[in-house]
Amino acid sequence: MSHEIASPSDLPLTDWMAPLKRLERAALLLAASGTAVVWVLPYLFFGTAVPEWILSRWYLMVCGPALLSGLVAFREYAGFAKAPVVIVCVALFSVGIAWTDPTELGRGALLAAGVLVPLPLAALIRRHDYLRPFLRAFSIATAGSLIFVVASTEGVQFGTLVDPTGTHTVNANSLGLQAALATLFLAMTFPRRKRLGAYIFVFLMAVLTFCCVTTASRTAFLALAGAFVVAMRFLGFRASLAVLAIAGAVVPCSLAINAVVDPAHPFYEGIVGRSEERR
Repeated sequence: MSHEIASPSDLPLTDWMAPLKRLERAALLLAASGTAVVWVLPYLFFGTAVPEWILSRWYLMVCGPALLSGLVAFREYAGFAKAPVVIVCVALFSVGIAWTDPTELGRGALLAAGVLVPLPLAALIRRHDYLRPFLRAFSIATAGSLIFVVASTEGVQFGTLVDPTGTHTVNANSLGLQAALATLFLAMTFPRRKRLGAYIFVFLMAVLTFCCVTTASRTAFLALAGAFVVAMRFLGFRASLAVLAIAGAVVPCSLAINAVVDPAHPFYEGIVGRSEERR
């Protein structure tokens, strides 16, 4: 009796496709969490310079696997991204790099990648119906990175985020905007039917809200307000009350901490003013 190894074509579709599906979903989670924690890299090196090869290739390392899988899924699951007007606009945007000043070529390539890469990633997300886990991973990774920085940085001043050497390593507006987006995504996707899930949800929402307010950024403050409004608009009545309660408790507490820790720089300076010291 001979024992032949079955080829993939001889196996049921679900048997040999299951590992591939798990790998593709893991690649999506890597892209979401890796993108969320890129700003924390300087803290991981304890004040020393981050190697250039890591900074220049970080997005490629975390998004590369999902990008390759997304290119395969693009033809079937791209949806309106295959429309001629979208393809033409993306092509013109990419060709525009040729007219970019050499000193800004890296920034131009990064902006082009920011337009091109989400298209195959979105196709892969549609293929697996994985939007909620993807956004949830981004939110949890953002909250985790904020907790890590606050816990590991010495002498954190309210309204600023500095590394252990006292150097500003991130733009407060961009970080505050990310925290506000993570707040919205968490409110829309995190499961909280069970008691433990509800406790984790409240904790993560409080962390994201507090850190967003901590940036003392007008952009972050407006984005956070918008996130709460959108969340309450699309969530059910009970969930909306929970989000409103979190906002009503955490925001005043953040302002009170500001008044105690940094009385020389009131919170409203970062919201209504653009002084050189706060930017």
